[in-house]
This record gives sequence, structure tokens and C-alpha cells, in this order.
Amino acid sequence: MLRGIAKSTASDYARKQATFAGFCINVGQNSVPCNIDTMIKFVTWLHSVKMLAASSIKGFVAAVRHLHLINGEVWSANQDPRFQLIMAGISKRTSPKDNRDPLLPADMEGIKSTLAMAEYDNILFWSALTLAFGGFLRVGEVSYNPLHGGCFSIASSGVDLRGTEMTIELRNSKNDREHEGCKIVFKAGGNILCPVSAMEKFLNIRPPTTRDSPLFVHIRGMPMTGAWFRNKLSECCKEAGIKKIIKGHSIRIGAASEAVNQGIPFHIIQSMGRWKSDCAKRYIRLTGSSMANFRMALTNI
Repeated sequence: MLRGIAKSTASDYARKQATFAGFCINVGQNSVPCNIDTMIKFVTWLHSVKMLAASSIKGFVAAVRHLHLINGEVWSANQDPRFQLIMAGISKRTSPKDNRDPLLPADMEGIKSTLAMAEYDNILFWSALTLAFGGFLRVGEVSYNPLHGGCFSIASSGVDLRGTEMTIELRNSKNDREHEGCKIVFKAGGNILCPVSAMEKFLNIRPPTTRDSPLFVHIRGMPMTGAWFRNKLSECCKEAGIKKIIKGHSIRIGAASEAVNQGIPFHIIQSMGRWKSDCAKRYIRLTGSSMANFRMALTNI
């Protein structure tokens, strides 16, 4: 069962499960299996005493659920009406508005204008940025995480560039619990945001490394970390005069939003972003012009 989750998730679950076990000892209840009253007391304690938001509490619930599953116990708390009501109340009180703005093509063009494309790190960054945008990738999927023994999703051998077509192999990702991997195909678009041309330029100057090393590395072969990429993105946005709230996940939000703006059906967007639920709807930010175009389309049927 542990092989079905990422190393970082397993480590996070272990910490949360230890917290839950300590809570159960204090209240004199079993941690496995636990009854619904214990779970209600636990999430209430997390909210009222630990001052955690609903999003954080849901992580603890997932960890406790996993603890039951690996011990062969039935988990039904999420289906209990009382538990659902408690969680809904906590969500209503604590869930903050997602203020991350989408990184859209116009923003990326502004970022490109700030980059001196004769410098290695700028070529590296631009290649990773265009790949993330075009592939609906998370920052963690294009970068290296030095924690948990070093995690990365794309190896140097995971790029197959042939003429105008490029295939990227993701070794693992957030929702790939079985670590089956997946392949994403790109076609050259001939525009400034084309990830194929950006990748070709990067590969031409990338230093030689082993086939199993991370794809995106600095000139001396050190892996590009997520922290470096996010800092670079922030610096470029500031230099480009972009006033929006741009975070690492703004790339994925922007890709989904631009796809909707271009009229791509939601189920296709869901597949492109490898979303397994309707949570992708939370990412979409429609522009005023897009709304106007959709309204006009209604009158032209």
C-alpha cells in the first residue's frame, strides 16, 4: 500500500498519523480502528486548538484514512453525515479565497522580454517555463526536490525530440499513485511560447549527464530546484512589470484558463492536466473578453 503513494506523501502521512495517535492516547480512544466520535473530536481539536484551516485538516483526514486502509480496517468517516457537517462548517469558516492569478501568454511574452537569451540559466528557465505551461505541469514536475532522497519527474532520458514533435515522459506525478508514468506529446507551434523550440535550444547547450539525472540542470550539472525556479519566476514578473499575484501554480492555472479562453472543452482540459476530478474547475479564471465571446456565441447559434 505504501508503494501506492509518493515518498513525500508517505513522510507527510507518517507525521500526521503520529499526531493522531498522540491525540487518541490523550482522549483514551483507539486510533485503529477509530470510531466516528473520535474523528469528530480530532478534527474539531485541529481546528479550535491547533488553529488549522480546512485544507490542512483534510490532509490529516487523508492520513488517518490511509492508516486504516494499510491495517485492513474499513474507513467510513467521510460518508458520515455528522462528520460531513463538521467539515463543511470548518471549510466555510476557514477556507481562504484563492488569490493566485493565472500566468497567461501575454505575461509569458513579458517575461521573455526580460531574459537575455544568451545566458544559460535564462535558456534553462525559459525551457522549463514553456514546458510547464504547454504541458499543464506543476513546478514540482519540472524541478528537483532535494528532500526525501531527491525527487524529480523528468529524467534527461525522458525527452524524445524528433523534428517538429517532442515527447516528454513523466516518471511520476501527484496523482500517479501507482508510479506508472505518462507521456505528453508536443508539436512545434512556431511561436514565442513554443516548448519544442525552447527545449531544442536548451538541449543544444545542456551539459552531459547520466541518463537517469534530472532533465533541467544548471551549467555545472546541478539540478534546478523548485525554489530556484519560483524565485526566478518572481524576479522576472517584477522586472516585466506584472502586477498580478503570480505563484508557481499560476502556470497550471494559466494553462487551464487559456485553454477555456480558446474554447477547448472542459473534458479535454481535464485530460491535458491529468486531473481525475472536477477540481480543475477551481483553476479556471475567465477573462472579460472570453466571457464576451461566449455571450456572442450564444446569439449566433
